[in-house]
Amino acid sequence: MATRLPEVLTKDEVWRVLSQADKRYALPLRMLYSMGMRLIELVPAGGGYGLARGQIIVRAGKGNSIG
Repeated sequence: MATRLPEVLTKDEVWRVLSQADKRYALPLRMLYSMGMRLIELVPAGGGYGLARGQIIVRAGKGNSIG
């Protein structure tokens, strides 16, 4: 059985997909893509990204594991 390689989108294809997103989801989707965030890291922010202060706080990210 042949190993199937994952399909990868070009930057242009990704931005085309993101530009079609509903305005309510545009910022979170762009953050997920641009910052390499996982959905589980973005959801606890609850929509309050601290944009007025120019901050995004990830409380439990990939580097928060012990082992």
